[in-house]
Amino acid sequence: MDTLEVLALVTHKHPEHQSKRTSLMPIRDRVIRQLVATAVLGSLALMGCGQGITAADDREVIGFYEQPDDALDGPPGSIVRSEQLRQHPFDAQAWRIMYRTTDVHQTPVVATGIVVTPRGHAPDGGRTVLAWGHWQGGQAVLFAAERAAEYAPELGIEAVAAAAPAADLTALLDSHLNDISGTTIGSYAFQAYSQVYADRGAQLDTVLTPQATQILPQMNELCLLSQMSELHRIADPVVGSFFSHDPAEVEPWATLLRENSAGASAFSAPLFVAQGLDDQLVLPADTEKFIDHEKQLGVAVHYHPVEHADHGTIAYLALPALNSWLASLNL
Repeated sequence: MDTLEVLALVTHKHPEHQSKRTSLMPIRDRVIRQLVATAVLGSLALMGCGQGITAADDREVIGFYEQPDDALDGPPGSIVRSEQLRQHPFDAQAWRIMYRTTDVHQTPVVATGIVVTPRGHAPDGGRTVLAWGHWQGGQAVLFAAERAAEYAPELGIEAVAAAAPAADLTALLDSHLNDISGTTIGSYAFQAYSQVYADRGAQLDTVLTPQATQILPQMNELCLLSQMSELHRIADPVVGSFFSHDPAEVEPWATLLRENSAGASAFSAPLFVAQGLDDQLVLPADTEKFIDHEKQLGVAVHYHPVEHADHGTIAYLALPALNSWLASLNL
């Protein structure tokens, strides 16, 4: 397979991430496996993890993420600063970047991310563009495909691939209203939505109980990647009493969930969807309903269920099938 350019998530802490322009992360086929780990970490950073800082270069890394006074002085997509990374996938080079973008209200904001490129020059005619993501990254690439023609017409997306995508937020929420996943992820998501969509009346007390709102500050200080035990310790007493009403039945929450769900429009690129049959977060039934919806829109979908794969392993275990699918498309 020829060199690919992969669109992966930039780590924003806002639910309107699908309105952001994703960063272009070109990689060679032989380093896809290494990049999957980066994509997974990037998507989870949306849920309170922030930047992964290690002791060796605390000052250097923290200093990079301090915004300069002129951080917002420039058009969306322009770079504020960049810094080459010492650690990166094999036969590639990488940078951490700070760049300008806009939020859901079209207000200028600064975002950060990682850009990985293959070493060497692009082949004649450029590289094939594949949009590939897992979980929230899967949701992001679905939105990228839907909006590419108007938002990035210079990019000809040849294929779209998603592993266990958080595609339909209403279905995802319905599957976890009264369990630990709904309480944990809900603590991040509803706090963020209430801030971003305050002008549309997204008030927490219309859907959450007083017990739920009481734990939000603690939950939002913790990282889902490294502090799961502490998150569950705080959330466990509230499981079953987190929601006072089903947000899918209360406005403006119902509309906000629909607006932030993929599937509003078709796209021309073929779609690969991988789903772990042991996934307890993105349930197979929810993914299959989304696939049926995409097919009704006219999207060409290839569904790849994987036995014994769960939410954490599906992105890696789907790679052989993804490579075969791309080869069948001559990509």
